[in-house]
Amino acid sequence: MSDLPRVLFVEDELLEARAFVRCLRGFAEPSLAFTARQAKDMLRDGAFAAWIIDIHLPDGNGIDLLTFGRTLYASTPAVLVSGAVQVGHINLAYSLKATLLRKPFPMEWLRQFVQQAPSPSPAPQPIATLSADTTLPHAVAELRTLFVSVR
Repeated sequence: MSDLPRVLFVEDELLEARAFVRCLRGFAEPSLAFTARQAKDMLRDGAFAAWIIDIHLPDGNGIDLLTFGRTLYASTPAVLVSGAVQVGHINLAYSLKATLLRKPFPMEWLRQFVQQAPSPSPAPQPIATLSADTTLPHAVAELRTLFVSVR
């Protein structure tokens, strides 16, 4: 596995997707999705250091996709991009803690964005694992032990 940060690109225009990938060669490990559905599957499969999401997709929109992503990873740096930015997009991007860029924009900005993105946090691990045959008194005792050791 590469030491470069994994970046999710969601872009339905092949030429623009290729330009993004070329721009970040050597700076990031791009994972490319052409549809919102592909991107959702990729988000479910693992964390990314950053997301770059086109607003207009063939099977949905980037704002809904970003909203979905925020339910899984609340603090991943994100950029929404569009060639046709509307006033409502600005407010939605702000409320979802994302940057909004109007195409075309300098590709150098993407490098800076990715280089500043922190490494993704690993998925949270359970503090206790109880089997199906654990009785309630044993479960309570196990949780008490964990609680006391944390204090």
